[in-house]
Amino acid sequence: MDSRLINAIVAEFGLDLLRFNDEIRLGTLDPDKYGAENVKFINHIYSESSKCAFGRSLLQENAENMADQIQDFIFAGKPEDLSFVSGAYETFLNKHGIDLPPINSNDEKELMSALAQTAKFAYLIEEQRVQGIRDESDLQHRLIPKWNADLPPKKDIGMPVSELLDQYYVIWEKDYRKKPKFSEYRINRKKREIEIIKESMLDHFGKDIGIKEIDDDKASGWRDFHQADNQLSNSSVNKYLDHVAGAFKWAFNRQRKYVDFNPFEKTQLPEGVKREKTREFSPEELQLYINLLADTYLPEYPENVWIPLIILYDGMRNNEIAQLFLDDIQERDGIPYFRIWDSGTRKQRVKADSSQRNLPIHSKLIELGFMEYVQKVKDSGQSQLFPNCIYNERTCRYYDDNQSARLNALVDCISTDKKLRVYSLRANFKTAIENKFADAVIDTMEGKASKLDIAGLQQFVERAFNDVMGHSAKGGTGETTYRKVQLRLMQRIVEQAEYPIDISKLKSVLKSTV
Repeated sequence: MDSRLINAIVAEFGLDLLRFNDEIRLGTLDPDKYGAENVKFINHIYSESSKCAFGRSLLQENAENMADQIQDFIFAGKPEDLSFVSGAYETFLNKHGIDLPPINSNDEKELMSALAQTAKFAYLIEEQRVQGIRDESDLQHRLIPKWNADLPPKKDIGMPVSELLDQYYVIWEKDYRKKPKFSEYRINRKKREIEIIKESMLDHFGKDIGIKEIDDDKASGWRDFHQADNQLSNSSVNKYLDHVAGAFKWAFNRQRKYVDFNPFEKTQLPEGVKREKTREFSPEELQLYINLLADTYLPEYPENVWIPLIILYDGMRNNEIAQLFLDDIQERDGIPYFRIWDSGTRKQRVKADSSQRNLPIHSKLIELGFMEYVQKVKDSGQSQLFPNCIYNERTCRYYDDNQSARLNALVDCISTDKKLRVYSLRANFKTAIENKFADAVIDTMEGKASKLDIAGLQQFVERAFNDVMGHSAKGGTGETTYRKVQLRLMQRIVEQAEYPIDISKLKSVLKSTV
């Protein structure tokens, strides 16, 4: 790995740590970034400690102990066992668009060691700053200017894509209304579809991505995601692509260009043909991925394992999982379920009205220890199911780009195909259930007894499947009957998601931590 790149990553990490420690000590942590309850608790501890000499000596001792502990890990040759170092390793490599080096490779060891050394120096500096030592410190005079000099030049990523789409819509509407016969219906439809595009891009990219960050691969990647997530035909997805391509064309044609090229110009799909099947994990890839989840599990980051597992066994969307609170884990008639809903007070959002649903929890999640995990979080006094998933005011999401990068880093370890992402597990879930129903139809045609226990409920199956996936479905006859059996039928559908994989290793790891 290039030494300049290592120095740049180390510099960013070191300065971020200093900034974080300063914010803790000064009581200026951002509650939107770190959680209001966490910030309130930390501010209370530090404000009380800093009021007396004894408290300040404890803070100094804590920083010194951290530096010593980091040195112990470095001496043992295991800097990767420091969770905040391994987390920084993944975050900064993904930030720079660099694929993670192979596990235990020289590149991995070199960067991990450099990050650990940097963390040690950051806490030695913190030990000094607790005492009020800044300008007179040789260590700070030597390291901080070097880190600032090693920082990579800031890349121009352009305005957020949501801002571009908003500007484009305003210009388009103004011009369109000048026509002799304009349609309010078309104006409202375009506005609605652009809002859907903005939501979909946030779901896919995990952030309000800069327009200069979107290249051809990212554009086609979003197209495939949007098509699969909304079950769109080629012709339907092309209508959405027209909006985005139009926005980028306008940005390119301005006198002062916002972009240098239009990545959506050639993303249209051929119409009149069946859409391409969404990339899924093969059974072999899925087994490798499950084993990697076990091998890399860190109790400090439970969401890194539970989010993929919930997608795989319940088909939920990433942000639907990240925004769950403990009271969203409910039970009725002996069926535990996720409450997926739109709650303004807690800033929980769903894709559409049809996405609000009570989704039964798959028995495999329970077997893996999910309910024990829920109880553990309750006992810790938290209110969120995954406290590390902090609400982002800018994107209005609990699932952000750092979380997306961490989860997809593991996927990249088993495949170089960028179409294989964590959200591909949702396609595995859907296909697994569809295959079960296809087998049931064949059994019926051949006069065999169906393995599906849905006697007398066949007319409601398709509708219940749409409810499971959070897709819109029209009501029909038997509405009252359906509502009575809805949760039980949805549970039976969810349970059809079975995979030819061995989860015993992952089960052992998860059970050992609760």
